[in-house]
Amino acid sequence: MRCMKQSVIYLGLLMGLLLAGCASVPEELDTLDTTLKNYEKAMLWSEYDYILSSHKGQNMSPRQHEQLKSIKVTNYDVLRSKLMPGGKKFVQLIDIKYYNRSYGIVRSTRVDQEWVYEEARQSWVLLTPFPVFE
Repeated sequence: MRCMKQSVIYLGLLMGLLLAGCASVPEELDTLDTTLKNYEKAMLWSEYDYILSSHKGQNMSPRQHEQLKSIKVTNYDVLRSKLMPGGKKFVQLIDIKYYNRSYGIVRSTRVDQEWVYEEARQSWVLLTPFPVFE
């Protein structure tokens, strides 16, 4: 009888932990979804200041920042994505088509993005460096 009572208590604790864990994940995933959509829109609209603020520790010289004004992203495709166990890390492979307004040649680059959820900021940040546009 005592063993059964302990089992019921442990089962109750486990259920409580699972429910508590599940309650926090949807909000983080909702935030991730919004972050990814905003990042994609910013790429397509050449909002590079917003994009750079999404990259953790990304510094860009004034010259590099000025050069971005001539880049136009025409297509941003997610080729694959995966939420890692624990729900605090998200990886995806992106194919970006773009052109330099000075040359008019459409080019493509692939970027492996690694996003992490930062508790202190309560937001997702991108660890991957800003893509290189040639």
